[in-house]
Amino acid sequence: MHTLRLNVNEELPDKFIKVELEIIPETVDFYKNQQCLVHELIDMLNGTAMFIELEEVEQRLENAIIKHENFIGDKKSHD
Repeated sequence: MHTLRLNVNEELPDKFIKVELEIIPETVDFYKNQQCLVHELIDMLNGTAMFIELEEVEQRLENAIIKHENFIGDKKSHD
């Protein structure tokens, strides 16, 4: 017997009923991701999950961009 998991996507307004089905294979990566998500959910339910504010996410992203821009600029100057 096979397990069939469906990802249901309903993008259209209620008067237009359209359901797209996608078969998602259960690979090793699927189970690894599932386990990771289960652990994250447990942390949230136990109150031990760590969250950050949107501003901090934006700052981290900006720092990463600057770091990599500098790296790319340095690499080009050495070529």
